[in-house]
Amino acid sequence: AKLFVGFGISNAEQAKAYLDAGADKVIVGSEIINIYSKFIGQDGSIDMEKAIRAVEEFAGKICAVCRAKF
Repeated sequence: AKLFVGFGISNAEQAKAYLDAGADKVIVGSEIINIYSKFIGQDGSIDMEKAIRAVEEFAGKICAVCRAKF
């Protein structure tokens, strides 16, 4: 059985720690929502370009850790 961990992961260092401890994969959800929400203006408008770039940057760091592990 595979072990997936998905609680409290908000950066690449935490993802690496879980992988190093024996997790097969990490799941990141809340941090992506947190990043996305930083780009919602007072009027409810969303700067989609900046939000997407920030999520891509975050995901890239997480993916790099996963690729290094496997």
